[in-house]
Formats: sequence, C-alpha cells, structure tokens
Amino acid sequence: MDDALVPGLQIAVIKNGRVQVQSFGVADVQSGARVTENTVFVAVSIGKPVLAYGVLKLASEGRIDLGEPIGTYLPGQKDGTEKLTARQLLSHTSGLPPDSREGFEPLGERRFSYSGEGINLLQQVVEKISGQPLHDYMSATVFGPLGMRSSSFVWRDDYAARKAFGHSFTRASAARNRITQARAASSLETTAEDYARFLIAAVEGKGLKPSIARQFLQPQVRLEEGCVVCVGRPRGKPSNLYWGLGIGLANEGGRTFAWHWGDNNTMQSYAAIQSDARLGVIILTNSANGHSIARGIAAKILGFDPPGYAWSAAYGSYTDPDR
Repeated sequence: MDDALVPGLQIAVIKNGRVQVQSFGVADVQSGARVTENTVFVAVSIGKPVLAYGVLKLASEGRIDLGEPIGTYLPGQKDGTEKLTARQLLSHTSGLPPDSREGFEPLGERRFSYSGEGINLLQQVVEKISGQPLHDYMSATVFGPLGMRSSSFVWRDDYAARKAFGHSFTRASAARNRITQARAASSLETTAEDYARFLIAAVEGKGLKPSIARQFLQPQVRLEEGCVVCVGRPRGKPSNLYWGLGIGLANEGGRTFAWHWGDNNTMQSYAAIQSDARLGVIILTNSANGHSIARGIAAKILGFDPPGYAWSAAYGSYTDPDR
C-alpha cells in the first residue's frame, strides 16, 4: 500500500461460507483517521450486481419478465430503448454507449459492450414497477433481508463519521461526495463485510425462485479478448470469460467464479466468489491506484490470476515501470 500510494484498504475473505474482514491504512490522509471494519467505501461498479439481484427478486415474484421489452413497464419510453429487455441490459448486450443514450442504435447482433447507462435505465424500470425510489426498494428488498446494515445508494447521516475519502494517483485527498441521487451503476456505498453477505446470498440464490436464481450465474454472452466497450469496434477473438445477469463469469479448474470490478478514479474495488460460496474476496480501496495492488492480493487468496484483469488489460501492477 505504501509503495503503491494506496492510503486505505478493506478486505473480506470468504472461506467455506464464513467471512473474515481486515482493514488497513487511513480513510483520509488529511485527518489520519484509520480504516476500520465499519468504514464505508463507494463500491462504484460492483454495485451493478446488487441491482441485478434486486431485479431477480422482482422476476421471482412475477413482477418483471426478463425477456419482455422494457417499454412494457415504461410506456412513455420512445427513444428506441423501449425495445430492449432486462436480460439485455443486465448482460450488457443492449448496444447502449457506456454513459449516455446519445447515438444509440440496436446492435442487431448478440455482443457484449459494457454500459453503465443500461444499468441506470434498468433502475427506472425497477422504480416504476416497485413504485419506490431505488434506494427505498433496495433497502427493503436487499439490504434489510441480507443484514447489509451499512449499505446505501445515497448518503446517510452516519456516513459523516464513517465514509472514506477518495484519493488521487498521487495520494492527495479528493474529498468525498454526499450522494443524494441514487445511481444503480455507480453510487453504492458499503463495507467489505456487507458486500460479502450479498455475494454469498446471490450465488446461493437466497430469496429467489430456483429457476431465476440459476440464471444469475448462467452465461448470457461470451466476452471478446481486450474488449470492454465494443460498440463500433470490429469483433475480436473470443475470450474464455462470459457475462451472466449482472456479473462476469469465469471457469478455473472446473470451478465457476462470479466477479466484478469498480473504478471512479478516486476509489477502486474488486470482488470475486466461487459459485458454491466456498471461496471469495472483496477488496475496497480509497485510491485511484487501488487496482495496482488488488490484483496481486486477490491472486494470493484465490490461488490464480483473478478474473477480469487480464481480459480488460486496463490495470497494471504498481511495480510496472510504465506506471
């Protein structure tokens, strides 16, 4: 952490369904406040699988059909996205750009292209069906039942004493946001322990209809090597990775692992879990350099190169000469 200029880190290790949490460093370089097990981090994109679980809860209750056009639930939607399905949005096969709907054109072919905008669009569907703001729905349906006592998609008053500050590549404090508007793609605030509770429940299908639960870890589309945002790019070589309903999938030694990463330039996160919940890791950092050490840490715990890093090729180690 010192060499990579990562001020603070929180980690949860899952072994045989049990969770062990450890914390290191400081939550804010200016105050020197230590990271503890209760420190809350912005989890960024690893919040997307949490939204997926919330959608699967609706599907289990028969309130949404994953294969039905979302225009069924958003009758006022008339920008072309009304023909997309929840399945397409969760598996990133919608063809939507990463952060907007500008220039959207249906792909016309089944192909992965990562889109946070697709997840935020699905948030609108969830809010319409549930009749609640996203945070209220997720609190009642996911956070409460799973015992995720520190998690929220919006700012909570107790975060004033608990939430970590983000930090730049140079370890300078980048302050912290008081998130007032929930964004399913990026605004989850949580602890490593809370997120471990979620991952275990998700892969075990807790609270889900069995036929729906199986689909969470069912490959929906094969990823292309080195291609995260693929719209407008020629097809690449197929990788050995897939995407399920809201989460990446990898096979290692006959074992299936679900995984995801997060990055907002001042906080970075990584999570992976074996499909039977026997092994997993969650790493939350308050640094733009977090992934430069998270890959190595996760590798020691999992026993192999953690899925996603080699595929995206976006994050090098802090020991790389070019960093």
